Amino acid sequence: MKYQLTYLFFLFLSSISYSQVSDLPISKNYIWFENGRYEKGDTISKKKYWRDNKLKIEYKNNGVDLIRFEYFRNGKLKCKTEITQDFGIDTTSVFNPKTNKEEIVIYKTLIDRGNGNHEEYNPFGKLKCKGKSLNSMKVGEWVEYDINGNKIIANYNNKGEIEGKYFEYYYNRLANEFKIKVEGQFKIVEYKVNGVKYFESRRTGNWKYFSKEGLLIEESKYIN
Repeated sequence: MKYQLTYLFFLFLSSISYSQVSDLPISKNYIWFENGRYEKGDTISKKKYWRDNKLKIEYKNNGVDLIRFEYFRNGKLKCKTEITQDFGIDTTSVFNPKTNKEEIVIYKTLIDRGNGNHEEYNPFGKLKCKGKSLNSMKVGEWVEYDINGNKIIANYNNKGEIEGKYFEYYYNRLANEFKIKVEGQFKIVEYKVNGVKYFESRRTGNWKYFSKEGLLIEESKYIN
């Protein structure tokens, strides 16, 4: 097919990225953090910094939702998302400068789970994507932009699978407008391999492909 679905597999396979909060061990009083500071305590740190002490992650509560803000090294906003947090237990190997040895530390950590509105930006401050998440999975309608400003609108079910209407748009920078590029939809199809049941998101129904001038250049029909 002449005009492929740009970024389709990226949309289908990509997931929202969340990193864990800086944490403190429950088996020891001290841990050596990556920024070189020795910390003490038994609570969870609410902020995380880059090595040059610039803010990397912070949390704010608007009275209704807990919101996580993540920043690039240049200080620009990278991600803003509404979250819930769960406690978790894990182990890690850390270097103890007092003993000059690596030590295994059991620690407690808060795990961020996206539940609500989510926005991501590129290092230049332009919107990269926005939508809603459920347990860190994309749900409902998501809008994504590539580096050239071209736009994709895709829909996801409550399992984070792409399903429903799907659109791609050209972006005309001079006119500051979008024109349709691809129009179609997805459905979840069940199939079996060696008796094992699988589910897969596949194109279904009529798909249309347009030129930058808005002319219909191809139309295909998919039957699952």
